[in-house]
Amino acid sequence: LQEKQSELEVVRSKAQMLENAVIERKGLDVDLSQARRALMEMETKATLLNSQLEMTKTVLAEKERELEYQSTRVREMERSEMLRRELEKEAGFLKSKVVETEARASQALADLG
Repeated sequence: LQEKQSELEVVRSKAQMLENAVIERKGLDVDLSQARRALMEMETKATLLNSQLEMTKTVLAEKERELEYQSTRVREMERSEMLRRELEKEAGFLKSKVVETEARASQALADLG
């Protein structure tokens, strides 16, 4: 009887160890499941962030093209302004020549008259 009780105790001990192992395994399965869910969430967030990054790059490229276009326009306007000033100087010079020529013509007419 003593021997059977010892065997029963060994069997109970092994059963308890197996039960504990099953409980531990279930806990590990739960942890693994949670880790997989967290990984999927992070992958989703990473995909979203990559999409946002690509959109930001696209917007930045558009803004850079717009800035280049505006810079070109500013340079063209500056060039136009410079040409306008040069033309105004030329017009002023030509007006003074016209006035000078008219004065000479008036003097010549007066001299003839």
